[in-house]
Amino acid sequence: MRVVICDTDQVFLEKLQIELQKQFSKHNQECNFQCVTGGAELLDICREQEIDAVFMEPVLSGIDRFQTAAELRKLSKNIMLVFVSCKEDAVYESFEYNPLWFVPKRKLNMLAQAAEKVIESYNLLKSENRWVKLVYGKKLVRIDIQNTVYLKSEGHYIRIILKDGVIYKSFRCKLDDIEPKLAKYFFVRIHKRFLLNLRFAECISPTDMKLTNGEKIPISRSKVCEVKDKFLDYCRSVR
Repeated sequence: MRVVICDTDQVFLEKLQIELQKQFSKHNQECNFQCVTGGAELLDICREQEIDAVFMEPVLSGIDRFQTAAELRKLSKNIMLVFVSCKEDAVYESFEYNPLWFVPKRKLNMLAQAAEKVIESYNLLKSENRWVKLVYGKKLVRIDIQNTVYLKSEGHYIRIILKDGVIYKSFRCKLDDIEPKLAKYFFVRIHKRFLLNLRFAECISPTDMKLTNGEKIPISRSKVCEVKDKFLDYCRSVR
């Protein structure tokens, strides 16, 4: 598991890492910890790496309350977030950012419950076996095949669009490179800019594909027959 710890107090940061190492070791959970003292550094790491959990002070000095947490949630809805704060009154405000746990700094004994919850959620996610891992250069990208509606090419970047409309991640790559790796999971290239998960296809026309959320995305004229055949194959496979 990849974990980032963020706090502007270097002394407390080191103390928190030691306590978390103890808690994760109790459960025989291997972890790679990274410690940072600023929100910008935290966000950079989460953009460049696949981070599983973040333990952070949500009220960082010099930054608006929860600003970093808000930016983090824009990057990913899936990172497990635990707030460790001296501002105990912030617990209610924190709900907006969907944390797994809130630990007051004066009650670090609650880290045991927080770590247990993180490990439980992490193992549940792994057991669902719904992630496809793709490696491009030094970057690891995970595709959630159950919740990804389509991948869209924009310039030199690929955006992953989830079923709730959220853009999960944007990374530099070509659809041509991803297409063959996702083909067996019922992802089909319907347009030069779109790689669609057929789980979310509802009906096809000569010009577009209507999705289960009501959205329509274009189909290249040259791909209509191929997409129709693959859509029919998918429909037969789930009967």
